[in-house]
Amino acid sequence: MKRFKMIYSLFFLLMLVATSCQESEMEGAEGTEGQGGEIGESGQQWDRSATANEIINGVNLILTYDATSESFKGTLENLNTKVAPQVRVEVHVYDAAGNSTEYGPTTPKDMQAGEKHNVVLATPGAGSFVTFAMHPEVGGSGSEAGEGSGGESGESAGHESGGN
Repeated sequence: MKRFKMIYSLFFLLMLVATSCQESEMEGAEGTEGQGGEIGESGQQWDRSATANEIINGVNLILTYDATSESFKGTLENLNTKVAPQVRVEVHVYDAAGNSTEYGPTTPKDMQAGEKHNVVLATPGAGSFVTFAMHPEVGGSGSEAGEGSGGESGESAGHESGGN
C-alpha cells in the first residue's frame, strides 16, 4: 500500500509538472499584440524602408510603406487550395521608444483559392515610425473582424494607439 501511494504521488507530480509546462508554453505563444501576440502573428518587425513579405495561414502579404501617401501598399494572395474566409490586413508601427500604433484591420474579404489583389492601408498620423509589423488575419473569429473604418484599394483605415 505504501508503494502504491508513492507511485501514485509520483505520477500525480509528473502530471502536474507536464500540465504546468504545457500551459506555460501556450501562454508564451500569445505574447503582446503586434509582437506575435495574436494567433497567426509572426512578431517579425521590419525597417520603415523594407518590403515586408510574410505568409500566414496560407495567405501571402507583401507591403511597403509609401511616405508620400502615408499608407502601406502591396498585395495579398491566397495560396491555399480553398477559400480563405474574412481575410484582412493589420499593421503596427513602432517609434524609437518602442511605442506602437495599430492600423486596420482592412475590410474583411473572402478570398478564393489563388486570388490576388492590391492592398492599400492608410496610416494617417503614423509620423516618423522606425519599424513596423504586419500580418494578414484569416477567419471571422475574433473581435477585430470588420472593425475599423478601413479597407483595401485606397479606402482609409482606422487606427488605435497603445503602448508596447
